[in-house]
Amino acid sequence: MTKETLQQDLQDATIALIKLAEELTWNKISRNIGYIITVVDNRKNSIELYEDVYLSNGKKKPQTLSALIPELEELYLQMYDVFVYRVLRDETIIEIKYFFREFSQNENHQQIVAKEPPTLHCKILVPYYMYKRQGKFDINWQHNTIEYKWFRFLTKLKYKLTGRF
Repeated sequence: MTKETLQQDLQDATIALIKLAEELTWNKISRNIGYIITVVDNRKNSIELYEDVYLSNGKKKPQTLSALIPELEELYLQMYDVFVYRVLRDETIIEIKYFFREFSQNENHQQIVAKEPPTLHCKILVPYYMYKRQGKFDINWQHNTIEYKWFRFLTKLKYKLTGRF
């Protein structure tokens, strides 16, 4: 991915991400796409990161990709991940997540990453309860959906009864 191909690469990634979401989840994926940008502070632990990102993303107003391109071009060297944040009945929100390269925890990794152009990853987070299951899941599971709460309850019950997940 280069700065010159940034918008086209993100559009192509969005198409691939939507196809992936349709294959893995039972949700109807809207073609009305909005984008949000998330900064990830590598210095925080995973619980702090989740709380920061989850709380701040819920307050962001999705924008078009073309409206975000100027900001993304400024942040080009720090960009890293793109994945579906939330699917609503009439809108799909794509999160463009980037990490600060200078705060990489491994010094060797930091030196390697500093010389390389950013990479683009498309991800859909899969819930833990799908680990040994086949089938589709709710793409909004991270937002405490009924399905997620039900499987969390079943997992806790199974652990109490058997001592295993």
